[in-house]
Amino acid sequence: MKRKIGGLAVLAGMLAGSVLQGAVDSGYKRYSDYWNAYYIELRPEAECKQMETDYLKYLETEYAGKKDNPDTCIAYAAYLVYLGRNDLAISVLSPFAGQTNLVPMQQADTLLWLAEAALNKGDKAGAIRHLEDLNERNLKTSSRGAPADPAGLAREALPWLKGLTLDELKLPVETGAKAFPKPQEAKYADTFAPLKSVKLELGKDIKPDDARVKLLKTKFARFGIGFADSAPFTISINAGAIAAPAREEGYAVSVTGNGAVLQGHDRIGTTWAVVTLIQLVDQAAKSVRLCEIRDWPETPQRGPLMSDHRSLEVALFTKSSMVCLQGTWTQNWGETPLRMFTVLEPCRRYAEFGINYYAGDRSLTMYPKYPLTSERTFKLHYDVFSKIAEAGGHVLFLYDDARYPLHPEDVKVNKNGAGQDAKYITRLFREIRKKTPGFRMIYCQPFYWGPYYAGIFKAMEKAGNESWAEYNRSLKAELDPAIDMFWTGIRLVSQDIAKSDTDWAFDAYGRKPFFWQNRPFPHTFHSGGVVDAIPWARMHFDGLGGELSGYAYNQFSPSCAIPIAAMNEALWNQKNSDARESVRRASEMFCGKGFFEMLEPGSKAFYEIDGYSREGQFTPYILRNLDKFEAAVKIARDAYDKALKAYPAAALYDCGGYGYGTTLSYVESILKEAKAAKPDHFQTRFASKIAAGREMAAKDAGFDAAKGDLYKSLPDMSGGEIEDYYNKRPKEPASILLRGVQLDQARVNWLEIPFDTAAPGKYELILSGQMEKHRDLDITWRILLNGKLIHEGLTGFKEGARSIAAYELPADKVGKSNLIRIESLAQGGTPWNGPWIMIDYAVLRKK
Repeated sequence: MKRKIGGLAVLAGMLAGSVLQGAVDSGYKRYSDYWNAYYIELRPEAECKQMETDYLKYLETEYAGKKDNPDTCIAYAAYLVYLGRNDLAISVLSPFAGQTNLVPMQQADTLLWLAEAALNKGDKAGAIRHLEDLNERNLKTSSRGAPADPAGLAREALPWLKGLTLDELKLPVETGAKAFPKPQEAKYADTFAPLKSVKLELGKDIKPDDARVKLLKTKFARFGIGFADSAPFTISINAGAIAAPAREEGYAVSVTGNGAVLQGHDRIGTTWAVVTLIQLVDQAAKSVRLCEIRDWPETPQRGPLMSDHRSLEVALFTKSSMVCLQGTWTQNWGETPLRMFTVLEPCRRYAEFGINYYAGDRSLTMYPKYPLTSERTFKLHYDVFSKIAEAGGHVLFLYDDARYPLHPEDVKVNKNGAGQDAKYITRLFREIRKKTPGFRMIYCQPFYWGPYYAGIFKAMEKAGNESWAEYNRSLKAELDPAIDMFWTGIRLVSQDIAKSDTDWAFDAYGRKPFFWQNRPFPHTFHSGGVVDAIPWARMHFDGLGGELSGYAYNQFSPSCAIPIAAMNEALWNQKNSDARESVRRASEMFCGKGFFEMLEPGSKAFYEIDGYSREGQFTPYILRNLDKFEAAVKIARDAYDKALKAYPAAALYDCGGYGYGTTLSYVESILKEAKAAKPDHFQTRFASKIAAGREMAAKDAGFDAAKGDLYKSLPDMSGGEIEDYYNKRPKEPASILLRGVQLDQARVNWLEIPFDTAAPGKYELILSGQMEKHRDLDITWRILLNGKLIHEGLTGFKEGARSIAAYELPADKVGKSNLIRIESLAQGGTPWNGPWIMIDYAVLRKK
C-alpha cells in the first residue's frame, strides 16, 4: 500500500508520476516509499532492502502482463536504470521510442529514460541521440501537475552533453571597445591596433587547451580574427611581463600597437584579463583599443541564484564570480544519471574559469525532514556533496523556508536546531574538505535576516522549541568559519543596507554575511523594466562590498542578464558606478547599440505608472486619472513592441517572470479593469470595510454625521497602497499604506483627501492608523492643506496598534474646495515592509 510521506502527501502525489497503483515504490526519486522508510522512518536495513526487492517483483509481474502499456514500461525501465540494468531498460522502452501518437508526457518519459539508460552505461552518443529526438518533437511537459518536466530536462542536458561552445549567445554584442564592468584603473587611448591575425605566447601555467585560450579563440574566430605564428600582433597570457594587482580576481591588461599583455593574480583573474581583451575589440573594424588597465572587484562572489546552460557565457562577460542553481534538476527526482550530469558538468566547466558554481537541492536538506542524528542522512549528504566537490563545484545547504518541525529523533537527542545544525554542517563540511580542500559551502539558516525581529520568527521559535538568539549563538560558536552564510539584510527584503546592519550580522554569525538580494526590481509586483537605472551603488552604504563575503542576486540568468550586469558593476566599483550608464552599456553588450534608447521611454513610463498602483492594484487614483494612466501604459507598450521588433533576440533578456513583458501584462490588465469600472466601483467592492471604518470612527473619533462631521475612506482618497486589496478581512477598515522614501525609486508614499465646505472656517482633521518603524528611525510625515504646510514631524500613531492623531486646519487655509495631501517622510525600507504608515479613515470636524 502507498504511504503518506511525513506531512507532504500532496507533493508526494505529484511526484508519483508513473508509479503504478498498489506498488510500494522505490527508485531514484525522493518521497518514494523506500526513501521514506529508509531515511525518515529509519526502518531496519533488511526491511528496506526487501521493499526494493518486492517493488522489482511487482514491476516484473506488471510488465509481463502489460508490455503494450507505456506507463507500465516507463515505470519498469526507470527502476531498471536505478538498478544498473540498462540494456534491459532499453529493450523495454525501445518499442515505444517512435510512437508519436502517445501523449506528450509518455513520449518524453520514454525518450528521457532511454537517454538515462544510455548515459548510465557510458553511451554518451546514444543519450544525445535520444535527447535530440525529444527536443525535435517540441513537447510541452511543464505544468503544476507534472513537475518532472522531462522535455525541459532534455533541453537543459543536451548542451552540456554535446559541450558548450561559449558562443551560444554571441557575446559581447557591443562594448564600445572598453572593459565592463568599469575598471578600478584604466587609461584608454583613442587609437586602435589592427588585428588581422594574432599569435599567442602562453605562460607556464597556461596550456594551449586551457578554457581561457579556447574562449579567446572562439570569440576571435567569430570576429574574423585568425591565429598564426607569423602574426604581427602577440597576445601574451601570464608570461610575467607585467604584474597583476595582488588581490583576489585581480588582473592587468596592457595593449600596445604590436601586442597585448595579460596577467592574472589567480585563475579567475586570468579569466577576467582574457574577457577584458575580448571586450576591448572593435569587432567591425577588427582592431583593439590601446590601453592600460589594472583592475579588481570590491565585492567577492557576485552573481545570480538561478541559472541554466547559457549562464556561463553571461557570467564571463558580466564578470560574475559565482553562479548558483538553488533548485537543481535532481531536486525531488534524485540523482539519475542525466540529472546528476546536469549538476556535475556545470561544476567542471565553471571551475575551468575559476568561477564558483553552487548547487542547491532542497529535497536533500529541507524536504523531507531528514534526521541529522542519523548516519544515513550524513552518508547521503556526504556522498552527493562529495561528487559535487570532486567536480570542482560547491554546495548550497538551504534551510530557508521550512526548517521546522525537526525530525522527532533530532528533538529527542538534541532538543532543537541550535543543539545540532551547526555541528552537523561543520562535520559534513570538514569531512568533504579532507579530500577536496577547495570545497565551499553556503548555509542558509531558517532565521536568515536581522536584526529586525519578524512575526514569523516567533512562529518558528514556537514550532521548533527554538530561540532565535540561541540559534545565532550556535552558528557563531560552532559553524566552521569557512562556511559562508546567506543573509537577506535587516529584513526579508532589504534594499538599503547600512553599516550597522552588516556589523550586526558579523557579530551575530561570527563572519561576514553573504547577502541574498531578494526582490531587486522596483516596479509593480517587484517586476522590472529591463533597462531600469536601478541605483545599486547608492542603495547601500559606501564600502558595502568589503563587509560581505558575497552578494547573490535572487533572479535568473540569462533572462535577467542586463540588470545582473549593471548590479555587478556597482559591486565591482561602487563609487564610480553610474546607474544609467551601467544599464546602457549592459544593454548594448547583450542586445546591441540603440536597444537601450529604444526601451528607456517604457522604463520611465513604468515609474510613472508606479505612482498610480502598487502590487498590481486598481486604485481610485487610476479611475480619476484614467487618461494619464492609459497614456503611460501605451508608452510602455509602444517602446516594448518597437524594441523587440528591432532586436528580436532581446526577448531572451526580458527578465522572465519578473520582466518587462510581465509588468506590462499586469498594467494592461489593470487598464482594462479601469475602463470597465463603474463610478461607484470602490464603494461597492469595499462596502463592508467602509462600514466597519465608519463604525470605528464613531467609536474612536466621535464621528457624527448629524453634526456635520465628514467621513473619508478609501474611495474618497487618491494615492497610497490598498492594504487589504483582496478584501480578506471584510470587517476591518479599508486602510491605505504609505511606504517609505528611498532614493529615486518610485514609491506610493503620498495620499490626497479632497473635501468641500459650505463656508470657510477652522476644521479638525482626525486620522486613525498605525505605523511600523524601519530600524529605530522615527516615522514622520508632512501634511499640506491646499499646498500650505499644516504639520511636519511625528505622525502621532502608535507602532503595531491603532490610534488617533488630530491636526488643526486653520480657517485662513480652508476654502470651499480643499485638498489635504499627506506625504510620508520615512526614509528607506522596501515596498514590502517597513517603514510604513497605515491610515484607516479621516474625519473632518468643523470647530
